[in-house]
Amino acid sequence: AIQEGTSIDSSMYNLSKGGAYCEFDPTDDVKITVGDLVRLSVPLNDLSKSHALNAKVVWTTKKGRYSGRQGFGLKFINNDEVYRSLLGRLA
Repeated sequence: AIQEGTSIDSSMYNLSKGGAYCEFDPTDDVKITVGDLVRLSVPLNDLSKSHALNAKVVWTTKKGRYSGRQGFGLKFINNDEVYRSLLGRLA
């Protein structure tokens, strides 16, 4: 699972209203698993800003179809869903 506060540089290859698909260079200390909560930071270079979105990992692949690196699919979630998911992990 992704450790709290861990930052991963990734490339986004698909973005829709409901989610995104990204690929990254895997490392021994970073494991992404289904159910992980992530905060996706999307740089908007033309505006010199960044936009952050909450998401949950819904699937992973060892070899992505775009770069061949490890990939993961995300479903965007709202703050209430983040809170419920975190509470569920405590139970």
